Amino acid sequence: MPPLLLAIAAWESAWWAAQKVERRTAYAAALAEARSRGKSLLIVGASDGEYGCGDAARGDVVLDLRPDRRCPNHIVGNVEDLSRWRAGTFGAALISFTLEHTCDPARAWAELHRVADRVFLVTPHPWRRSGRLLPGRRWTVYKQGNGGGVRLVPMDGKRCNVASRYGARALAGLPPMVGRP
Repeated sequence: MPPLLLAIAAWESAWWAAQKVERRTAYAAALAEARSRGKSLLIVGASDGEYGCGDAARGDVVLDLRPDRRCPNHIVGNVEDLSRWRAGTFGAALISFTLEHTCDPARAWAELHRVADRVFLVTPHPWRRSGRLLPGRRWTVYKQGNGGGVRLVPMDGKRCNVASRYGARALAGLPPMVGRP
């Protein structure tokens, strides 16, 4: 195998492993936050065995567009519409490898901050080449420091024709989101 291909494979493998650790760490932090507030945890994005499902008996919920038999507390649904839950229902929400696939990330971001006291976000690192090839990925997500804000850059030809129904006023007070539709 040519040295360049070996180097690329090593690079991607190292970041793949690092992101597995990042996802597990974010899950543990979100679960601890929810428990410290005496509330349940909302997990958005199927765990695919990389982190837990929470505790169904405590009201924890796993939400994803795909059915998932691994988690007994799994609900098929869209993060852009969390209207089934009241404001502040969850102590924390973990959104993992999902925001970059949404048509309206501003709406998803607002909904998460409405239903959860704190939101933990894990996304593919922007510099990973393999992440750009994932089907359905519409946005490149850049985290903005420790303030919890994000910046989104639409990927060429993959943007939905959906305008945010929330507008700037509804996003006031949330961590900033730049690049929303």
